Amino acid sequence: MKEKYFSYRCPDCGEGVLSLIGRFALSGDLCRLRCSCGKSYADIVTQNGKVNLSVPCPICKRAHNYTLAPTLLLERELFTLGCPYSPDITVAMMGEKEPLDEAAGKESEKLSTLLGAFEADSLSDIQPQDMNDDEILPDPAVYDTIRFLVRELEADGKATCPCGRGSYDFRFTDDGIQVFCPDCGASYEFVATSPEAANGYLSLDEIRLK
Repeated sequence: MKEKYFSYRCPDCGEGVLSLIGRFALSGDLCRLRCSCGKSYADIVTQNGKVNLSVPCPICKRAHNYTLAPTLLLERELFTLGCPYSPDITVAMMGEKEPLDEAAGKESEKLSTLLGAFEADSLSDIQPQDMNDDEILPDPAVYDTIRFLVRELEADGKATCPCGRGSYDFRFTDDGIQVFCPDCGASYEFVATSPEAANGYLSLDEIRLK
């Protein structure tokens, strides 16, 4: 297996955090990756055959939680995780060094463009201020449940789209969560605005994006 790296952008100092990671980090209880500024960190926790990630978001500053199958992280050249509330923003990346570096460069350009559009000097200028999570964001448990389901189906080859190239991304809608393919635009809508409604989809054994 080629060496794998994990990367996220610190929401406090704005610098990218890069760390070599491998099977050893996915076989223990906890691997914590901390920014050199000391103000942020990402956690990788492996339990019951699943990888749980907690990564700070450069835009909304809260820690986003992801649950994935280890094969998704270890077998792909590059795997990215987006912000559920700003789908165009990448929160974390894991993969081989060259494709990860290329993706990180594009992400830096994207953030620079975003800052320019808001005439902002730093990330702190566009991050939410003096608001609690309920005011800023929909219930993250809905997103976590749907993401877990879709990633499980994806790992089993039971999530498909017309172009067949997905990895799939996610965004909030008024009615719940939309799963979409960035390549062909196909999508699948989960009508769920509460954790209970999201849990009702866990019995699905296949989804087809249209």
